[in-house]
Amino acid sequence: MSANPKKDRSAGRAPGRRPLTRELLLPLGPARARALSLEHHLALVALRTGQAGVDVITRLFNAIGAARFLHEATHGRVSPEQPHFEQAWRALLAYANQIREGRPAAMNEVDLKFLEQLVLLHDEQMATTPVHQLLDARQRLGRWLDQAAQCDRPSDDPAASIERLR
Repeated sequence: MSANPKKDRSAGRAPGRRPLTRELLLPLGPARARALSLEHHLALVALRTGQAGVDVITRLFNAIGAARFLHEATHGRVSPEQPHFEQAWRALLAYANQIREGRPAAMNEVDLKFLEQLVLLHDEQMATTPVHQLLDARQRLGRWLDQAAQCDRPSDDPAASIERLR
């Protein structure tokens, strides 16, 4: 055993990585999880009523993307839910394209149902997943979005786009 106990505690950590604090090891606080959940559900209402703008679509992209990466971290890349994530992603892309082209934007009930199920999944994830894992999922999503922004035209196929990130 080393004479320096601090050195022993950091032995398993990657260089330059700080130890996880209590706040990072616990799930989000209930008030914060409810506030984020409310934002996501209000975004769904705006989408359902045809009142969603770019900010609403962005909020839903972030929620669904983070939910997907968290889901993959626990269930792997191949699961029965993966097609739901891909369908939701395609529906959001189509809606965003309608907005960008200045056309009236609408989404069908089936796609809205997929989105709602995934927002509910993300609600559960936010209530139970340690904060450091939520942050990791958001960072992965951010890297994917940065990569997509550098492309001439982001892929309409979310599975192919996400595969390139891995």
